[in-house]
Amino acid sequence: MGELLAREETWLVRSAYFLQYNWSQLLSAGGTAGGSIMGALLGIKDWSSPWTLRVLWILFILFVAAALVGAGVTLWRTRGWRSLEDELEALRGTLGEIQQIYTELFEGQLAIFSSRRLGFGHSEGISVYRHEEEAFAIVGRFSANPEFSKKPGRVYPHNEGVIGKAWREGNAEVDDLPDPATQKEEYLRRQQEDWRIERAVAEHFTMESRNYVAFALKDPVFSQPIAVIVFESTEVGRLSLRELELALTTTEGQRIVQFLITLRSIEPRLTYAAREDL
Repeated sequence: MGELLAREETWLVRSAYFLQYNWSQLLSAGGTAGGSIMGALLGIKDWSSPWTLRVLWILFILFVAAALVGAGVTLWRTRGWRSLEDELEALRGTLGEIQQIYTELFEGQLAIFSSRRLGFGHSEGISVYRHEEEAFAIVGRFSANPEFSKKPGRVYPHNEGVIGKAWREGNAEVDDLPDPATQKEEYLRRQQEDWRIERAVAEHFTMESRNYVAFALKDPVFSQPIAVIVFESTEVGRLSLRELELALTTTEGQRIVQFLITLRSIEPRLTYAAREDL
């Protein structure tokens, strides 16, 4: 009997020591895993119950916070035997994982908006850009066409394209760009003269769109622009400014705005996007 108690006590002591020295790593791993699960639940289903949706958002934020706290404590506890470079690399890895969760979740929201509300097909796409440091960096992009979902490897000057005009004036629209398959030179000329997009940039467009509609997304409380959403199509006449403006007032549209406001703190920044070639 005494031997059994001793073994049980030894097991409990070992477990206690393990938790004492590894709780921060476990917290970070659990937070990352929990955030991924909550993100997947938010992205793959259109929750009709506001209460359920609110609970999932709260859990997602709590899991992300736990991952950050765990990573921070781990770095602090190991600072005596790890070099600063190692610590920074570990922190970058954790932040990269969290921001990857953010991107996947946000693009899941764009997918729901695109397919369920707008009925977009393989010739359309949606992109959202955040204004930062006198330029625009992409936050997320979705298209049913995998080629059109690829993110551009650049940032956009604040006075360029429909993005810049929508930021300044509230919206922008173009529906008459030439067909690049048969009028490539004219297409490139219009992009440069009408929208200040350099020829060298337009030549490498992943999606050579002919129809654009863009809106500044505003904070509902302060009425200040926080981002720009761009709808585009390779077909002329596919997009309606009025219809898309109304679509942004629906539950799916407002969810995109709330996402940008609520999770601003973990959104990939302009410098991060440039470093990761997003």
